Amino acid sequence: VSNYSYAVEYTFGSANVESDYSSPYTYNAKSQTPKLTVYNPETGAVATSGYTVKYQQTVNGVTTTVAAPTNAGSYQAVVTWDGYPATETATVDFTINPAALANTYVTISDPSNLTSTGNVLTVPDVTVTANWGTKQNPNNVTLVKDVDYTVTLMKMGATDQDPATSVDPKTFKEVGTYYLQIAGKQGSNYTTANSLDS
Repeated sequence: VSNYSYAVEYTFGSANVESDYSSPYTYNAKSQTPKLTVYNPETGAVATSGYTVKYQQTVNGVTTTVAAPTNAGSYQAVVTWDGYPATETATVDFTINPAALANTYVTISDPSNLTSTGNVLTVPDVTVTANWGTKQNPNNVTLVKDVDYTVTLMKMGATDQDPATSVDPKTFKEVGTYYLQIAGKQGSNYTTANSLDS
């Protein structure tokens, strides 16, 4: 009779977790996470308990736990199996891309007509509003300048063939046709790939 007993050890890893994530999400001011299906490493059956899921993000080498991933960025869903033989983890990577600034959901207040006086003029204020709801049930959020977007004062060329040029607001006094270019700020929830002209 043997004096030893043996236990079969089961490993837990990425093969035990399925995800419906197939392509990056786009920022929509709501939490977005993959739907996960976790399989018991011992039986192979879908697990309804015995594990936990947390979300984390690493920025500049620093990893933090995120309760509900909402902002644009790269994340990991960390699935921890708490069963025998030991606590083990599997990860699922997913990304939330910035949303494009587009006329479909961003409005800009119209600047007033300005008259040249020879003195430096004040650049008109801009309000950018994103509606993350619907026309019937709006959820308007006012974006923050230099956090969500940037504003550049532009002057049209003398002819249609001449390119527009950026203007320092401190020198905004010459006669001409101007417009304000609004672009998503790099690293924000809004992409710099699109811009709006006012």
